[in-house]
Amino acid sequence: MCNAFRFTSIAYSLISAHANSFTPPVQLHDCGPRLATQQWKRGKNGSVYTLDVVGHTGYCLNVVPTRASKPKAGTQVYSANCGGTTTSSGGGTRDPPTAAEFWEIVGDNIVSKDPNASSLCFGVQPPHAGGPMGGNSGSLVDCSSADAQFQFGMRGSDAGTIVHKSSGLCLTVGRCAAPPPPLPPGASPKGTHPCDIYDSTGNPCVAAHSMVRALYSAYAGPLYSVRRSSDNETLAIPVLETGGMANSAMQDGFCAGHDCVVDRIFDQSPRANHLGIFSKDTGVNASADKHAVAGHPVYSAYFNLPGMGYRNINTTSGIALGEEPESMYMVTSGKHYNNRCCFDYGNAESDAHDDGDGTMEAIYFGNDETWWRERPANKTGPWIMADIENGMYAGDDNIDPDAVPTWHIDYVTAMLKGRVCEMSLKGGNAQQGALTTLYDGVRPQHNLYNPMRKQGGLILGTGGDNSNGAVGTFFEGAIASGYVSAATEEAIQANIVAAGYGRPSESISHPVMFI
Repeated sequence: MCNAFRFTSIAYSLISAHANSFTPPVQLHDCGPRLATQQWKRGKNGSVYTLDVVGHTGYCLNVVPTRASKPKAGTQVYSANCGGTTTSSGGGTRDPPTAAEFWEIVGDNIVSKDPNASSLCFGVQPPHAGGPMGGNSGSLVDCSSADAQFQFGMRGSDAGTIVHKSSGLCLTVGRCAAPPPPLPPGASPKGTHPCDIYDSTGNPCVAAHSMVRALYSAYAGPLYSVRRSSDNETLAIPVLETGGMANSAMQDGFCAGHDCVVDRIFDQSPRANHLGIFSKDTGVNASADKHAVAGHPVYSAYFNLPGMGYRNINTTSGIALGEEPESMYMVTSGKHYNNRCCFDYGNAESDAHDDGDGTMEAIYFGNDETWWRERPANKTGPWIMADIENGMYAGDDNIDPDAVPTWHIDYVTAMLKGRVCEMSLKGGNAQQGALTTLYDGVRPQHNLYNPMRKQGGLILGTGGDNSNGAVGTFFEGAIASGYVSAATEEAIQANIVAAGYGRPSESISHPVMFI
Protein backbone atom coordinates (compact mmCIF):
# COMPACT_ATOMS: atom_id res chain seq x y z
CA MET A 1 0.00 0.00 0.00
CA CYS A 2 2.75 2.45 0.89
CA ASN A 3 5.42 2.60 -1.82
CA ALA A 4 7.30 5.20 0.17
CA PHE A 5 8.01 2.83 3.06
CA ARG A 6 11.73 3.21 3.75
CA PHE A 7 14.19 1.32 5.96
CA THR A 8 17.84 1.88 6.73
CA SER A 9 20.37 -0.82 7.56
CA ILE A 10 23.41 -2.69 6.24
CA ALA A 11 23.05 -6.37 5.45
CA TYR A 12 25.68 -9.04 4.88
CA SER A 13 25.02 -12.15 2.78
CA LEU A 14 23.13 -15.45 2.55
CA ILE A 15 23.71 -18.73 4.32
CA SER A 16 25.94 -21.27 2.61
CA ALA A 17 26.74 -24.88 3.48
CA HIS A 18 28.81 -23.61 6.42
CA ALA A 19 26.55 -20.80 7.57
CA ASN A 20 24.97 -20.57 10.99
CA SER A 21 21.88 -22.80 11.22
CA PHE A 22 19.83 -20.13 12.98
CA THR A 23 16.92 -19.74 10.53
CA PRO A 24 13.69 -19.01 12.42
CA PRO A 25 10.55 -18.96 10.27
CA VAL A 26 8.71 -15.79 9.30
CA GLN A 27 5.07 -16.12 10.42
CA LEU A 28 1.99 -14.10 11.34
CA HIS A 29 1.27 -13.18 14.96
CA ASP A 30 -0.83 -10.68 16.86
CA CYS A 31 0.75 -7.26 16.65
CA GLY A 32 2.29 -6.54 20.05
CA PRO A 33 3.99 -3.55 21.66
CA ARG A 34 7.75 -3.23 21.20
CA LEU A 35 8.31 -6.66 19.69
CA ALA A 36 11.71 -6.53 18.02
CA THR A 37 10.80 -9.51 15.87
CA GLN A 38 7.93 -7.54 14.32
CA GLN A 39 10.00 -4.53 13.31
CA TRP A 40 11.67 -4.46 9.90
CA LYS A 41 14.01 -2.04 8.18
CA ARG A 42 15.34 -1.86 4.64
CA GLY A 43 19.06 -2.00 3.96
CA LYS A 44 20.61 -0.76 0.72
CA ASN A 45 23.21 -2.85 -1.07
CA GLY A 46 24.02 -1.13 -4.32
CA SER A 47 20.82 -0.86 -6.36
CA VAL A 48 18.86 -3.50 -4.42
CA TYR A 49 17.49 -3.83 -0.89
CA THR A 50 17.23 -6.32 1.95
CA LEU A 51 14.54 -6.56 4.61
CA ASP A 52 16.27 -6.87 7.99
CA VAL A 53 14.51 -7.79 11.23
CA VAL A 54 15.45 -5.53 14.14
CA GLY A 55 15.32 -8.41 16.63
CA HIS A 56 18.22 -10.26 14.94
CA THR A 57 21.11 -7.99 14.04
CA GLY A 58 22.50 -9.11 10.69
CA TYR A 59 19.50 -11.29 9.77
CA CYS A 60 17.14 -10.65 6.90
CA LEU A 61 14.27 -12.04 4.86
CA ASN A 62 15.90 -14.75 2.82
CA VAL A 63 14.83 -17.40 0.30
CA VAL A 64 15.88 -20.81 1.59
CA PRO A 65 18.33 -22.50 -0.83
CA THR A 66 16.95 -25.52 -2.69
CA ARG A 67 18.43 -28.12 -4.96
CA ALA A 68 16.35 -26.76 -7.84
CA SER A 69 18.14 -24.43 -10.21
CA LYS A 70 15.41 -21.83 -9.84
CA PRO A 71 13.26 -20.95 -6.81
CA LYS A 72 9.59 -21.56 -7.53
CA ALA A 73 6.24 -20.93 -5.86
CA GLY A 74 6.19 -22.69 -2.53
CA THR A 75 9.90 -22.22 -1.82
CA GLN A 76 10.18 -21.30 1.86
CA VAL A 77 11.39 -17.92 3.08
CA TYR A 78 13.02 -17.61 6.50
CA SER A 79 14.88 -15.02 8.51
CA ALA A 80 18.48 -16.02 7.92
CA ASN A 81 21.99 -14.69 8.27
CA CYS A 82 22.48 -11.79 5.84
CA GLY A 83 25.86 -12.25 4.25
CA GLY A 84 26.72 -15.85 4.87
CA THR A 85 30.02 -17.03 6.24
CA THR A 86 33.42 -15.48 6.70
CA THR A 87 35.42 -15.57 3.46
CA SER A 88 38.50 -17.72 3.01
CA SER A 89 40.65 -14.62 3.30
CA GLY A 90 39.66 -14.37 6.97
CA GLY A 91 39.86 -11.13 8.89
CA GLY A 92 36.14 -11.13 9.66
CA THR A 93 35.12 -10.10 6.15
CA ARG A 94 31.86 -11.37 4.71
CA ASP A 95 30.80 -12.90 1.45
CA PRO A 96 28.88 -10.46 -0.73
CA PRO A 97 25.08 -10.58 -0.50
CA THR A 98 23.25 -12.86 -2.91
CA ALA A 99 20.04 -12.39 -4.87
CA ALA A 100 18.13 -14.58 -2.40
CA GLU A 101 18.22 -11.65 0.05
CA PHE A 102 16.99 -8.95 -2.32
CA TRP A 103 13.44 -7.60 -2.42
CA GLU A 104 11.51 -4.64 -3.74
CA ILE A 105 8.34 -3.18 -2.26
CA VAL A 106 5.88 -2.59 -5.11
CA GLY A 107 2.41 -1.52 -4.11
CA ASP A 108 1.18 -4.06 -1.57
CA ASN A 109 3.78 -6.65 -2.55
CA ILE A 110 7.25 -7.69 -1.43
CA VAL A 111 8.72 -8.77 -4.77
CA SER A 112 11.75 -11.05 -4.99
CA LYS A 113 14.60 -9.50 -6.98
CA ASP A 114 16.26 -12.86 -7.53
CA PRO A 115 16.41 -13.05 -11.36
CA ASN A 116 15.69 -16.78 -11.09
CA ALA A 117 12.50 -16.32 -9.08
CA SER A 118 10.38 -15.21 -12.07
CA SER A 119 8.91 -12.17 -10.28
CA LEU A 120 7.43 -14.16 -7.42
CA CYS A 121 6.44 -12.40 -4.21
CA PHE A 122 6.84 -13.11 -0.55
CA GLY A 123 3.62 -14.36 1.01
CA VAL A 124 2.48 -16.03 4.20
CA GLN A 125 -0.63 -18.04 4.97
CA PRO A 126 -2.67 -16.85 7.97
CA PRO A 127 -3.14 -19.28 10.89
CA HIS A 128 -6.21 -21.47 10.66
CA ALA A 129 -9.27 -20.19 12.49
CA GLY A 130 -9.18 -21.38 16.08
CA GLY A 131 -5.63 -22.67 15.66
CA PRO A 132 -2.46 -21.40 17.32
CA MET A 133 -0.84 -18.20 16.19
CA GLY A 134 2.10 -18.58 13.85
CA GLY A 135 1.15 -21.21 11.29
CA ASN A 136 3.33 -21.83 8.27
CA SER A 137 6.46 -19.92 7.49
CA GLY A 138 6.45 -17.52 4.56
CA SER A 139 7.16 -18.68 1.04
CA LEU A 140 7.35 -17.49 -2.54
CA VAL A 141 3.85 -17.11 -4.01
CA ASP A 142 2.06 -15.53 -6.96
CA CYS A 143 2.00 -11.79 -6.44
CA SER A 144 -1.78 -11.60 -6.92
CA SER A 145 -2.43 -13.98 -4.01
CA ALA A 146 -4.08 -12.60 -0.89
CA ASP A 147 -1.19 -14.15 1.04
CA ALA A 148 1.15 -11.64 -0.65
CA GLN A 149 -0.73 -8.42 0.19
CA PHE A 150 0.76 -6.28 2.95
CA GLN A 151 0.47 -2.84 4.49
CA PHE A 152 3.72 -1.06 5.31
CA GLY A 153 4.60 1.62 7.81
CA MET A 154 3.36 2.22 11.33
CA ARG A 155 1.10 0.34 13.68
CA GLY A 156 0.55 1.71 17.15
CA SER A 157 3.88 2.84 18.57
CA ASP A 158 6.01 0.52 16.44
CA ALA A 159 7.87 1.75 13.37
CA GLY A 160 8.68 -0.70 10.63
CA THR A 161 5.72 -3.02 11.08
CA ILE A 162 4.51 -5.05 8.10
CA VAL A 163 0.82 -5.96 8.45
CA HIS A 164 -0.81 -8.79 6.51
CA LYS A 165 -3.87 -7.16 4.92
CA SER A 166 -6.35 -10.03 4.95
CA SER A 167 -5.70 -11.13 8.52
CA GLY A 168 -4.55 -7.91 10.23
CA LEU A 169 -1.67 -9.86 11.78
CA CYS A 170 1.96 -8.73 11.85
CA LEU A 171 4.89 -10.27 10.00
CA THR A 172 6.96 -11.84 12.77
CA VAL A 173 10.08 -13.90 13.11
CA GLY A 174 8.45 -16.87 14.77
CA ARG A 175 9.47 -20.02 16.55
CA CYS A 176 13.18 -20.43 16.79
CA ALA A 177 15.04 -23.44 15.46
CA ALA A 178 18.30 -22.43 17.15
CA PRO A 179 19.69 -19.57 19.24
CA PRO A 180 21.30 -16.62 17.46
CA PRO A 181 25.07 -16.38 17.10
CA PRO A 182 27.06 -15.39 20.20
CA LEU A 183 27.43 -11.69 20.86
CA PRO A 184 30.91 -10.19 20.46
CA PRO A 185 32.93 -9.88 23.68
CA GLY A 186 31.98 -6.79 25.62
CA ALA A 187 33.91 -4.64 28.07
CA SER A 188 35.78 -6.44 30.84
CA PRO A 189 33.83 -6.41 34.11
CA LYS A 190 35.17 -4.16 36.87
CA GLY A 191 34.05 -3.18 40.36
CA THR A 192 33.59 -4.38 43.93
CA HIS A 193 29.78 -4.74 44.04
CA PRO A 194 27.31 -6.47 41.69
CA CYS A 195 25.79 -3.38 40.10
CA ASP A 196 29.21 -1.74 39.73
CA ILE A 197 30.21 -4.83 37.74
CA TYR A 198 27.09 -4.75 35.57
CA ASP A 199 27.44 -1.01 34.98
CA SER A 200 31.09 -1.32 33.95
CA THR A 201 30.13 -3.55 31.02
CA GLY A 202 27.44 -1.24 29.67
CA ASN A 203 24.62 -3.32 31.17
CA PRO A 204 23.41 -1.13 34.03
CA CYS A 205 21.23 -2.43 36.81
CA VAL A 206 17.61 -1.41 36.39
CA ALA A 207 16.58 -3.10 39.64
CA ALA A 208 18.74 -3.99 42.66
CA HIS A 209 17.13 -5.47 45.77
CA SER A 210 18.79 -6.84 48.87
CA MET A 211 17.98 -7.66 52.47
CA VAL A 212 21.67 -8.14 53.17
CA ARG A 213 23.99 -5.54 51.67
CA ALA A 214 24.53 -2.66 49.29
CA LEU A 215 24.75 -3.78 45.67
CA TYR A 216 26.66 -0.61 44.68
CA SER A 217 29.91 0.48 46.32
CA ALA A 218 28.52 4.03 46.61
CA TYR A 219 25.08 3.09 47.97
CA ALA A 220 24.33 4.56 51.41
CA GLY A 221 20.53 4.41 51.50
CA PRO A 222 17.91 2.06 52.94
CA LEU A 223 17.78 -1.63 51.98
CA TYR A 224 14.27 -2.38 53.22
CA SER A 225 11.66 -1.15 55.67
CA VAL A 226 9.80 -2.99 58.42
CA ARG A 227 6.30 -2.34 59.77
CA ARG A 228 5.47 -2.96 63.43
CA SER A 229 2.12 -4.64 64.02
CA SER A 230 1.39 -3.00 67.37
CA ASP A 231 1.18 0.56 66.03
CA ASN A 232 1.67 0.22 62.25
CA GLU A 233 4.80 2.36 62.40
CA THR A 234 7.53 1.74 59.83
CA LEU A 235 11.30 1.99 59.96
CA ALA A 236 13.74 1.98 57.04
CA ILE A 237 16.76 -0.27 57.61
CA PRO A 238 19.91 1.30 56.11
CA VAL A 239 23.41 -0.02 55.51
CA LEU A 240 25.94 0.25 58.30
CA GLU A 241 28.22 2.26 56.04
CA THR A 242 28.41 3.26 52.39
CA GLY A 243 28.57 0.09 50.34
CA GLY A 244 28.16 -2.02 53.48
CA MET A 245 25.90 -4.54 55.20
CA ALA A 246 22.39 -4.11 56.61
CA ASN A 247 22.08 -2.46 60.03
CA SER A 248 19.97 -5.26 61.46
CA ALA A 249 20.45 -3.96 65.01
CA MET A 250 18.07 -1.11 64.16
CA GLN A 251 15.44 -3.68 63.21
CA ASP A 252 16.05 -5.66 66.39
CA GLY A 253 15.51 -2.60 68.58
CA PHE A 254 12.44 -1.42 66.67
CA CYS A 255 10.76 -4.84 66.62
CA ALA A 256 11.73 -6.03 70.13
CA GLY A 257 8.67 -7.61 71.75
CA HIS A 258 6.55 -7.02 68.64
CA ASP A 259 5.76 -8.69 65.35
CA CYS A 260 7.19 -6.94 62.29
CA VAL A 261 6.81 -7.57 58.59
CA VAL A 262 9.05 -6.49 55.73
CA ASP A 263 7.01 -3.65 54.26
CA ARG A 264 9.18 -2.70 51.29
CA ILE A 265 12.43 -3.75 49.65
CA PHE A 266 14.05 -0.69 48.14
CA ASP A 267 15.54 -0.59 44.67
CA GLN A 268 19.10 0.64 44.98
CA SER A 269 19.32 1.49 41.28
CA PRO A 270 18.50 5.00 40.01
CA ARG A 271 15.27 3.56 38.55
CA ALA A 272 13.48 3.41 41.95
CA ASN A 273 11.79 0.09 41.12
CA HIS A 274 10.86 -0.67 44.71
CA LEU A 275 9.05 -3.86 45.73
CA GLY A 276 6.06 -3.51 48.04
CA ILE A 277 3.56 -5.95 49.50
CA PHE A 278 1.00 -6.65 46.78
CA SER A 279 -2.57 -5.73 47.67
CA LYS A 280 -3.73 -9.36 47.51
CA ASP A 281 -0.77 -10.75 49.50
CA THR A 282 0.86 -10.45 52.90
CA GLY A 283 4.39 -9.52 53.89
CA VAL A 284 7.05 -11.82 55.35
CA ASN A 285 7.98 -11.92 59.02
CA ALA A 286 10.96 -9.57 59.21
CA SER A 287 12.71 -11.54 62.00
CA ALA A 288 11.99 -15.12 60.93
CA ASP A 289 15.34 -16.01 59.35
CA LYS A 290 18.65 -14.66 60.64
CA HIS A 291 22.03 -15.32 59.02
CA ALA A 292 25.67 -14.27 59.28
CA VAL A 293 27.15 -12.63 56.21
CA ALA A 294 30.70 -11.29 56.45
CA GLY A 295 30.38 -11.71 60.20
CA HIS A 296 27.34 -9.42 60.30
CA PRO A 297 23.89 -10.53 61.46
CA VAL A 298 21.34 -10.03 58.68
CA TYR A 299 17.81 -11.19 57.87
CA SER A 300 16.41 -12.74 54.73
CA ALA A 301 12.97 -12.23 53.25
CA TYR A 302 11.61 -15.60 54.39
CA PHE A 303 8.48 -16.75 52.58
CA ASN A 304 7.16 -19.58 54.76
CA LEU A 305 3.39 -19.43 54.21
CA PRO A 306 1.18 -19.31 51.13
CA GLY A 307 -0.13 -15.87 50.30
CA MET A 308 3.09 -13.87 50.72
CA GLY A 309 4.28 -11.70 47.84
CA TYR A 310 5.86 -8.42 46.69
CA ARG A 311 5.30 -6.60 43.45
CA ASN A 312 5.67 -3.43 41.40
CA ILE A 313 3.16 -3.55 38.57
CA ASN A 314 2.61 -0.09 37.19
CA THR A 315 5.44 2.23 38.17
CA THR A 316 8.53 0.44 36.90
CA SER A 317 11.21 2.09 34.80
CA GLY A 318 13.76 0.48 32.51
CA ILE A 319 12.60 -3.13 32.92
CA ALA A 320 12.67 -5.04 29.61
CA LEU A 321 9.57 -4.92 27.42
CA GLY A 322 8.64 -7.13 24.50
CA GLU A 323 11.79 -8.87 23.30
CA GLU A 324 14.29 -6.49 24.84
CA PRO A 325 17.21 -8.42 26.36
CA GLU A 326 17.77 -8.63 30.10
CA SER A 327 19.92 -10.47 32.65
CA MET A 328 19.18 -11.21 36.30
CA TYR A 329 20.39 -13.07 39.36
CA MET A 330 19.09 -14.05 42.78
CA VAL A 331 20.71 -15.46 45.92
CA THR A 332 18.36 -17.90 47.67
CA SER A 333 18.43 -20.93 49.98
CA GLY A 334 18.51 -24.50 48.68
CA LYS A 335 17.03 -25.75 51.96
CA HIS A 336 13.68 -23.93 51.88
CA TYR A 337 11.31 -24.51 48.95
CA ASN A 338 8.23 -26.40 47.82
CA ASN A 339 6.52 -27.63 44.66
CA ARG A 340 3.92 -24.87 44.46
CA CYS A 341 3.73 -21.93 42.10
CA CYS A 342 5.80 -19.83 42.20
CA PHE A 343 8.83 -18.60 44.08
CA ASP A 344 9.97 -16.09 41.44
CA TYR A 345 12.12 -13.00 41.16
CA GLY A 346 12.13 -10.97 37.97
CA ASN A 347 10.10 -9.49 35.13
CA ALA A 348 6.34 -10.14 35.13
CA GLU A 349 2.97 -8.90 33.95
CA SER A 350 2.06 -5.32 34.66
CA ASP A 351 -1.47 -6.23 35.78
CA ALA A 352 -0.99 -9.36 37.96
CA HIS A 353 -2.99 -11.46 35.48
CA ASP A 354 -1.97 -14.36 33.27
CA ASP A 355 -1.63 -12.48 29.99
CA GLY A 356 -0.35 -15.46 28.04
CA ASP A 357 2.85 -17.22 27.07
CA GLY A 358 5.96 -15.06 27.08
CA THR A 359 4.50 -12.15 29.07
CA MET A 360 7.00 -12.65 31.90
CA GLU A 361 10.63 -13.71 32.40
CA ALA A 362 11.68 -14.49 35.96
CA ILE A 363 13.96 -16.81 37.94
CA TYR A 364 12.04 -19.65 39.60
CA PHE A 365 13.44 -21.77 42.45
CA GLY A 366 11.70 -24.87 43.77
CA ASN A 367 10.66 -28.35 42.71
CA ASP A 368 7.49 -27.72 40.72
CA GLU A 369 7.81 -29.75 37.50
CA THR A 370 4.14 -29.48 36.51
CA TRP A 371 4.88 -28.01 33.07
CA TRP A 372 7.70 -30.33 32.03
CA ARG A 373 6.87 -32.54 29.07
CA GLU A 374 8.57 -35.46 30.81
CA ARG A 375 8.52 -35.78 34.58
CA PRO A 376 11.85 -36.47 36.30
CA ALA A 377 12.31 -39.67 38.26
CA ASN A 378 13.89 -37.53 40.96
CA LYS A 379 11.17 -35.12 42.01
CA THR A 380 12.94 -33.80 45.09
CA GLY A 381 14.66 -30.83 43.47
CA PRO A 382 15.11 -28.00 43.98
CA TRP A 383 15.82 -26.67 40.51
CA ILE A 384 16.73 -23.32 38.98
CA MET A 385 14.26 -22.62 36.18
CA ALA A 386 12.83 -19.84 34.03
CA ASP A 387 9.21 -18.83 34.61
CA ILE A 388 8.07 -17.50 31.23
CA GLU A 389 4.33 -17.73 32.01
CA ASN A 390 2.22 -20.85 31.82
CA GLY A 391 5.31 -22.82 32.64
CA MET A 392 8.56 -23.00 34.58
CA TYR A 393 11.26 -24.61 32.47
CA ALA A 394 14.79 -25.91 32.97
CA GLY A 395 15.34 -25.80 29.20
CA ASP A 396 13.50 -26.50 25.96
CA ASP A 397 11.27 -29.47 25.12
CA ASN A 398 14.25 -31.78 24.56
CA ILE A 399 16.00 -31.64 27.92
CA ASP A 400 16.55 -34.83 29.92
CA PRO A 401 14.58 -34.12 33.11
CA ASP A 402 16.71 -36.51 35.17
CA ALA A 403 19.89 -34.69 34.11
CA VAL A 404 18.80 -31.31 35.52
CA PRO A 405 21.04 -30.50 38.54
CA THR A 406 19.50 -30.02 41.97
CA TRP A 407 20.63 -27.40 44.48
CA HIS A 408 20.09 -28.72 48.00
CA ILE A 409 22.74 -26.46 49.55
CA ASP A 410 22.63 -23.59 52.03
CA TYR A 411 23.10 -20.67 49.63
CA VAL A 412 22.39 -20.73 45.90
CA THR A 413 23.20 -18.28 43.11
CA ALA A 414 20.56 -18.48 40.36
CA MET A 415 20.92 -16.63 37.05
CA LEU A 416 18.66 -16.13 34.04
CA LYS A 417 19.10 -14.03 30.93
CA GLY A 418 16.95 -13.76 27.81
CA ARG A 419 17.03 -12.23 24.35
CA VAL A 420 15.33 -12.91 21.03
CA CYS A 421 15.20 -16.71 20.50
CA GLU A 422 17.45 -17.53 23.46
CA MET A 423 17.42 -18.01 27.22
CA SER A 424 20.27 -19.02 29.49
CA LEU A 425 20.17 -20.50 33.00
CA LYS A 426 23.16 -20.74 35.33
CA GLY A 427 23.59 -21.78 38.94
CA GLY A 428 26.27 -21.88 41.56
CA ASN A 429 27.10 -22.30 45.22
CA ALA A 430 26.95 -18.79 46.68
CA GLN A 431 29.69 -19.76 49.16
CA GLN A 432 32.32 -21.12 46.79
CA GLY A 433 33.30 -21.91 43.22
CA ALA A 434 32.24 -20.89 39.74
CA LEU A 435 28.92 -21.06 37.93
CA THR A 436 27.49 -24.06 36.09
CA THR A 437 25.69 -23.49 32.79
CA LEU A 438 22.40 -25.33 33.18
CA TYR A 439 20.89 -24.47 29.82
CA ASP A 440 21.58 -22.16 26.90
CA GLY A 441 19.34 -22.32 23.86
CA VAL A 442 15.89 -21.71 22.47
CA ARG A 443 12.84 -21.54 24.69
CA PRO A 444 10.29 -24.39 24.71
CA GLN A 445 8.60 -24.73 21.33
CA HIS A 446 5.27 -26.27 22.30
CA ASN A 447 3.94 -22.96 23.57
CA LEU A 448 4.16 -19.49 22.04
CA TYR A 449 7.30 -18.19 23.72
CA ASN A 450 8.64 -16.71 20.50
CA PRO A 451 8.20 -13.84 20.24
CA MET A 452 8.38 -12.87 23.90
CA ARG A 453 5.95 -10.22 25.12
CA LYS A 454 7.51 -9.12 28.39
CA GLN A 455 5.52 -6.44 30.22
CA GLY A 456 8.09 -4.99 32.63
CA GLY A 457 6.41 -5.56 35.97
CA LEU A 458 8.44 -6.82 38.96
CA ILE A 459 7.69 -9.72 41.29
CA LEU A 460 9.19 -11.48 44.29
CA GLY A 461 7.77 -14.64 45.84
CA THR A 462 4.80 -15.12 43.49
CA GLY A 463 3.99 -15.99 39.90
CA GLY A 464 3.13 -13.46 37.23
CA ASP A 465 -0.60 -13.98 37.80
CA ASN A 466 0.00 -13.75 41.56
CA SER A 467 -0.06 -17.51 42.15
CA ASN A 468 1.23 -17.36 45.71
CA GLY A 469 1.47 -20.90 47.06
CA ALA A 470 5.27 -21.13 47.05
CA VAL A 471 7.78 -20.82 49.88
CA GLY A 472 11.36 -19.65 49.54
CA THR A 473 14.14 -17.40 50.77
CA PHE A 474 15.39 -14.16 49.22
CA PHE A 475 18.71 -12.58 50.17
CA GLU A 476 19.54 -10.38 47.18
CA GLY A 477 18.97 -10.00 43.45
CA ALA A 478 19.36 -7.62 40.55
CA ILE A 479 18.19 -7.14 36.97
CA ALA A 480 20.49 -5.62 34.36
CA SER A 481 19.64 -4.34 30.91
CA GLY A 482 21.02 -6.30 27.97
CA TYR A 483 22.35 -9.82 27.54
CA VAL A 484 25.51 -9.87 29.65
CA SER A 485 28.66 -11.85 28.93
CA ALA A 486 29.76 -15.04 30.66
CA ALA A 487 32.71 -13.08 32.10
CA THR A 488 30.28 -10.65 33.72
CA GLU A 489 28.27 -13.50 35.23
CA GLU A 490 31.40 -15.08 36.66
CA ALA A 491 32.43 -11.73 38.12
CA ILE A 492 29.04 -11.45 39.83
CA GLN A 493 29.40 -14.99 41.21
CA ALA A 494 32.89 -14.25 42.53
CA ASN A 495 31.55 -11.12 44.24
CA ILE A 496 28.72 -13.09 45.88
CA VAL A 497 31.19 -15.70 47.15
CA ALA A 498 33.45 -12.96 48.53
CA ALA A 499 30.50 -11.39 50.35
CA GLY A 500 30.72 -14.23 52.87
CA TYR A 501 27.31 -15.87 53.07
CA GLY A 502 27.12 -18.06 56.14
CA ARG A 503 30.69 -17.38 57.26
CA PRO A 504 31.86 -15.89 60.57
CA SER A 505 34.00 -12.77 60.43
CA GLU A 506 37.36 -14.52 60.91
CA SER A 507 36.91 -16.55 57.69
CA ILE A 508 35.74 -13.72 55.46
CA SER A 509 37.87 -12.98 52.43
CA HIS A 510 38.29 -9.44 51.16
CA PRO A 511 35.85 -8.26 48.47
CA VAL A 512 36.90 -9.25 44.98
CA MET A 513 37.64 -6.26 42.78
CA PHE A 514 37.71 -6.65 39.01
CA ILE A 515 40.02 -4.13 37.36
